[in-house]
Amino acid sequence: MRLSALLLMSVWVLSACGGTKEAIEIRDVRSPPAPPGAQVLAVYATIVAQRDDTLLSVTTPFAREAQLHSTVEENGMMKMRHVAQLPVKAGETVQLAPGGLHLMLMGPDAARDADTPIPLTFHFERAGDIETAAQITKAE
Repeated sequence: MRLSALLLMSVWVLSACGGTKEAIEIRDVRSPPAPPGAQVLAVYATIVAQRDDTLLSVTTPFAREAQLHSTVEENGMMKMRHVAQLPVKAGETVQLAPGGLHLMLMGPDAARDADTPIPLTFHFERAGDIETAAQITKAE
């Protein structure tokens, strides 16, 4: 009886340590509308980390490629730079937003309307794959 009580208590303690919160939460995933024939499409989101992790990549069946970009100013001109990986720290909220870090979908299949969300999979080193979808919004 004592051994089973000890095992039960160990399981309870370990499950309490893990908590029920997701390690990474992706919120408010959205994309402004793009004109027909657009070769790129921006996606914005909020990433909330409960533990340290690294965003390795993002994929979608909707586009040839998805790339994380940062916006930087060089010699008075705004430029986008590819970001290979994005470390996120526990307790940190990362904004993918216009004028900063954002996701670019290269070679989208077709223009989407507000009724057709864009499926996305965020690939994290520790949290694994997180599937979500971007809603088409008004232009930002």
